[in-house]
Amino acid sequence: MTRRLHWLAAALLPVLVAGCDWHFPGKPIKTVEPVAGSRAEFDRIYFVNCLGCHGPEGRNGPARPMNDPLYLAVIPDEVFERVTTEGHGVLMPGFKKTPFGGLTTKEISDFTTGIKKFWGDPKKAWNDLPPYAQPEGAGDVALGGKTFATYCGSCHGPDGSGKPDGAGSVVDKFYLDLVSDQALRSTVIFGRPDLGCPDFRGPYPGRPAGQGLTPADIDNVTAWLVSNRVSLDEEAAR
Repeated sequence: MTRRLHWLAAALLPVLVAGCDWHFPGKPIKTVEPVAGSRAEFDRIYFVNCLGCHGPEGRNGPARPMNDPLYLAVIPDEVFERVTTEGHGVLMPGFKKTPFGGLTTKEISDFTTGIKKFWGDPKKAWNDLPPYAQPEGAGDVALGGKTFATYCGSCHGPDGSGKPDGAGSVVDKFYLDLVSDQALRSTVIFGRPDLGCPDFRGPYPGRPAGQGLTPADIDNVTAWLVSNRVSLDEEAAR
Protein backbone atom coordinates (compact mmCIF):
# COMPACT_ATOMS: atom_id res chain seq x y z
CA MET A 1 0.00 0.00 0.00
CA THR A 2 2.79 2.39 0.89
CA ARG A 3 4.60 1.67 -2.39
CA ARG A 4 1.37 2.30 -4.31
CA LEU A 5 0.98 5.72 -2.61
CA HIS A 6 4.56 6.60 -3.48
CA TRP A 7 3.92 5.81 -7.15
CA LEU A 8 0.69 7.84 -7.08
CA ALA A 9 2.48 10.82 -5.55
CA ALA A 10 5.25 10.59 -8.16
CA ALA A 11 2.66 10.54 -10.96
CA LEU A 12 0.68 13.50 -9.61
CA LEU A 13 3.64 15.76 -8.75
CA PRO A 14 4.38 16.96 -12.31
CA VAL A 15 0.69 17.69 -12.84
CA LEU A 16 0.43 19.68 -9.63
CA VAL A 17 3.64 21.58 -10.36
CA ALA A 18 2.53 22.43 -13.89
CA GLY A 19 -0.82 23.62 -12.60
CA CYS A 20 0.86 25.99 -10.15
CA ASP A 21 3.22 27.26 -12.87
CA TRP A 22 6.31 26.32 -10.85
CA HIS A 23 9.64 26.47 -12.60
CA PHE A 24 12.01 23.52 -12.77
CA PRO A 25 15.71 24.30 -13.26
CA GLY A 26 16.30 25.38 -16.85
CA LYS A 27 12.69 26.29 -17.54
CA PRO A 28 12.45 29.90 -18.84
CA ILE A 29 10.73 32.26 -16.42
CA LYS A 30 7.67 33.92 -17.88
CA THR A 31 8.20 37.69 -18.12
CA VAL A 32 5.30 39.97 -17.34
CA GLU A 33 5.36 43.26 -19.23
CA PRO A 34 3.78 46.21 -17.40
CA VAL A 35 0.68 47.74 -18.93
CA ALA A 36 1.44 50.65 -21.28
CA GLY A 37 0.90 53.98 -19.54
CA SER A 38 0.81 52.42 -16.07
CA ARG A 39 2.82 53.48 -13.03
CA ALA A 40 4.66 50.16 -13.27
CA GLU A 41 5.81 50.94 -16.82
CA PHE A 42 6.87 54.46 -15.82
CA ASP A 43 8.85 53.15 -12.82
CA ARG A 44 10.57 50.53 -14.99
CA ILE A 45 11.61 53.03 -17.68
CA TYR A 46 12.86 55.51 -15.08
CA PHE A 47 14.77 52.87 -13.11
CA VAL A 48 16.55 51.49 -16.18
CA ASN A 49 17.30 54.74 -18.02
CA CYS A 50 17.20 57.74 -15.67
CA LEU A 51 17.94 56.83 -12.05
CA GLY A 52 21.74 56.91 -12.41
CA CYS A 53 21.78 60.64 -13.21
CA HIS A 54 18.53 62.00 -11.78
CA GLY A 55 18.55 59.99 -8.55
CA PRO A 56 16.18 57.63 -6.75
CA GLU A 57 12.59 58.82 -6.96
CA GLY A 58 13.78 61.64 -9.23
CA ARG A 59 15.82 63.51 -6.60
CA ASN A 60 19.30 63.71 -5.08
CA GLY A 61 21.20 62.74 -8.22
CA PRO A 62 24.03 64.62 -9.95
CA ALA A 63 21.60 65.89 -12.61
CA ARG A 64 18.50 68.07 -12.32
CA PRO A 65 15.67 66.63 -10.18
CA MET A 66 12.83 65.30 -12.31
CA ASN A 67 10.46 64.87 -9.38
CA ASP A 68 9.88 68.62 -9.17
CA PRO A 69 6.30 69.79 -9.83
CA LEU A 70 7.43 73.34 -10.64
CA TYR A 71 9.87 72.09 -13.29
CA LEU A 72 7.22 69.81 -14.78
CA ALA A 73 4.71 72.68 -14.85
CA VAL A 74 7.06 75.00 -16.77
CA ILE A 75 8.79 72.74 -19.30
CA PRO A 76 6.62 72.37 -22.43
CA ASP A 77 5.46 68.85 -23.26
CA GLU A 78 7.04 68.92 -26.73
CA VAL A 79 10.40 70.05 -25.29
CA PHE A 80 10.41 67.29 -22.68
CA GLU A 81 9.62 64.67 -25.29
CA ARG A 82 12.25 66.00 -27.70
CA VAL A 83 14.97 66.06 -25.04
CA THR A 84 14.09 62.52 -23.96
CA THR A 85 14.20 61.37 -27.58
CA GLU A 86 17.24 63.24 -28.89
CA GLY A 87 19.18 64.22 -25.78
CA HIS A 88 20.48 67.65 -24.87
CA GLY A 89 23.92 69.18 -24.45
CA VAL A 90 27.00 67.19 -23.47
CA LEU A 91 25.63 65.10 -20.61
CA MET A 92 22.04 64.20 -21.50
CA PRO A 93 21.80 61.28 -23.96
CA GLY A 94 18.88 60.61 -26.25
CA PHE A 95 16.85 57.44 -25.76
CA LYS A 96 15.45 57.01 -29.26
CA LYS A 97 15.22 53.36 -30.31
CA THR A 98 18.24 52.09 -32.24
CA PRO A 99 19.41 48.58 -33.23
CA PHE A 100 21.43 48.60 -29.99
CA GLY A 101 18.61 49.45 -27.59
CA GLY A 102 16.68 52.47 -26.46
CA LEU A 103 13.00 53.30 -26.17
CA THR A 104 10.30 53.16 -28.80
CA THR A 105 8.33 56.29 -29.71
CA LYS A 106 5.36 54.88 -27.76
CA GLU A 107 7.48 54.21 -24.66
CA ILE A 108 8.90 57.74 -24.75
CA SER A 109 5.41 59.20 -25.14
CA ASP A 110 4.12 57.09 -22.23
CA PHE A 111 7.08 58.14 -20.09
CA THR A 112 6.84 61.88 -20.77
CA THR A 113 3.10 61.78 -20.16
CA GLY A 114 3.51 59.62 -17.06
CA ILE A 115 6.13 61.80 -15.39
CA LYS A 116 3.74 64.74 -15.31
CA LYS A 117 0.89 62.50 -14.24
CA PHE A 118 2.73 60.77 -11.39
CA TRP A 119 5.17 63.50 -10.26
CA GLY A 120 3.50 66.68 -11.44
CA ASP A 121 1.03 68.97 -9.70
CA PRO A 122 -1.50 70.98 -11.75
CA LYS A 123 -1.66 73.56 -8.92
CA LYS A 124 1.87 74.65 -9.84
CA ALA A 125 0.82 75.71 -13.34
CA TRP A 126 -0.30 79.24 -12.49
CA ASN A 127 -0.48 81.93 -15.16
CA ASP A 128 2.63 83.99 -14.39
CA LEU A 129 5.24 81.24 -14.63
CA PRO A 130 8.45 82.37 -16.36
CA PRO A 131 9.20 81.02 -19.84
CA TYR A 132 11.24 77.83 -19.87
CA ALA A 133 13.63 79.07 -22.58
CA GLN A 134 15.52 82.36 -22.65
CA PRO A 135 13.69 84.78 -24.97
CA GLU A 136 15.87 85.72 -27.93
CA GLY A 137 18.01 88.77 -27.19
CA ALA A 138 16.81 88.98 -23.59
CA GLY A 139 19.05 89.66 -20.62
CA ASP A 140 21.31 92.46 -19.43
CA VAL A 141 24.69 91.08 -18.37
CA ALA A 142 25.63 94.00 -16.10
CA LEU A 143 22.28 93.96 -14.31
CA GLY A 144 22.47 90.17 -14.11
CA GLY A 145 25.78 90.33 -12.26
CA LYS A 146 24.33 92.74 -9.70
CA THR A 147 21.18 90.64 -9.26
CA PHE A 148 23.25 87.50 -8.82
CA ALA A 149 25.36 89.16 -6.12
CA THR A 150 22.22 90.35 -4.32
CA TYR A 151 20.22 87.12 -4.40
CA CYS A 152 22.81 84.37 -4.77
CA GLY A 153 26.03 85.89 -3.42
CA SER A 154 25.46 84.82 0.18
CA CYS A 155 25.92 81.19 -0.88
CA HIS A 156 27.97 81.31 -4.11
CA GLY A 157 29.95 84.50 -3.44
CA PRO A 158 29.18 87.86 -5.07
CA ASP A 159 31.24 86.94 -8.14
CA GLY A 160 29.92 83.35 -8.34
CA SER A 161 33.27 81.76 -7.51
CA GLY A 162 31.92 79.97 -4.43
CA LYS A 163 32.52 80.25 -0.70
CA PRO A 164 34.45 77.87 1.58
CA ASP A 165 31.50 77.67 3.97
CA GLY A 166 28.84 77.86 1.29
CA ALA A 167 27.99 76.57 -2.17
CA GLY A 168 30.43 75.89 -5.00
CA SER A 169 31.44 78.00 -7.96
CA VAL A 170 28.99 78.60 -10.79
CA VAL A 171 31.59 80.31 -12.98
CA ASP A 172 34.10 77.45 -12.96
CA LYS A 173 35.42 76.87 -16.49
CA PHE A 174 34.87 73.12 -16.45
CA TYR A 175 31.34 73.47 -15.07
CA LEU A 176 30.41 75.99 -17.76
CA ASP A 177 31.96 73.80 -20.45
CA LEU A 178 29.69 70.93 -19.45
CA VAL A 179 26.36 72.66 -18.91
CA SER A 180 24.18 74.22 -21.60
CA ASP A 181 22.69 77.70 -21.55
CA GLN A 182 19.31 76.11 -20.86
CA ALA A 183 20.71 74.18 -17.91
CA LEU A 184 21.95 77.47 -16.42
CA ARG A 185 18.55 79.09 -16.91
CA SER A 186 16.80 76.06 -15.45
CA THR A 187 18.92 76.33 -12.31
CA VAL A 188 18.00 80.01 -11.95
CA ILE A 189 14.29 79.22 -12.35
CA PHE A 190 13.97 75.92 -10.47
CA GLY A 191 16.98 75.93 -8.15
CA ARG A 192 17.97 72.59 -6.65
CA PRO A 193 15.35 71.98 -3.96
CA ASP A 194 16.93 68.64 -3.11
CA LEU A 195 20.20 70.46 -2.29
CA GLY A 196 18.71 73.45 -0.50
CA CYS A 197 18.94 75.89 -3.42
CA PRO A 198 15.64 77.82 -3.76
CA ASP A 199 13.70 78.31 -6.97
CA PHE A 200 13.08 81.79 -8.37
CA ARG A 201 10.40 82.52 -5.76
CA GLY A 202 12.87 82.19 -2.88
CA PRO A 203 13.26 82.46 0.00
CA TYR A 204 16.78 83.79 -0.56
CA PRO A 205 19.20 84.21 2.34
CA GLY A 206 19.18 87.78 3.61
CA ARG A 207 16.21 88.78 1.44
CA PRO A 208 12.67 89.58 2.65
CA ALA A 209 10.18 86.72 2.47
CA GLY A 210 8.25 86.70 -0.77
CA GLN A 211 10.86 88.74 -2.64
CA GLY A 212 11.95 86.48 -5.46
CA LEU A 213 13.26 86.96 -8.99
CA THR A 214 11.14 88.58 -11.68
CA PRO A 215 11.12 87.21 -15.25
CA ALA A 216 13.50 90.04 -16.20
CA ASP A 217 15.79 89.11 -13.29
CA ILE A 218 15.86 85.51 -14.54
CA ASP A 219 16.80 86.67 -18.05
CA ASN A 220 19.53 88.94 -16.68
CA VAL A 221 21.10 86.40 -14.32
CA THR A 222 21.06 83.76 -17.06
CA ALA A 223 22.77 86.17 -19.48
CA TRP A 224 25.41 86.95 -16.85
CA LEU A 225 26.10 83.27 -16.16
CA VAL A 226 26.44 82.53 -19.88
CA SER A 227 28.79 85.50 -20.29
CA ASN A 228 31.28 83.83 -17.94
CA ARG A 229 31.77 80.96 -20.38
CA VAL A 230 35.13 81.23 -22.14
CA SER A 231 35.02 80.56 -25.88
CA LEU A 232 37.64 78.43 -27.62
CA ASP A 233 39.08 81.52 -29.30
CA GLU A 234 39.34 83.35 -25.98
CA GLU A 235 40.94 80.32 -24.36
CA ALA A 236 43.47 80.02 -27.18
CA ALA A 237 44.41 83.68 -26.82
CA ARG A 238 45.26 83.29 -23.13
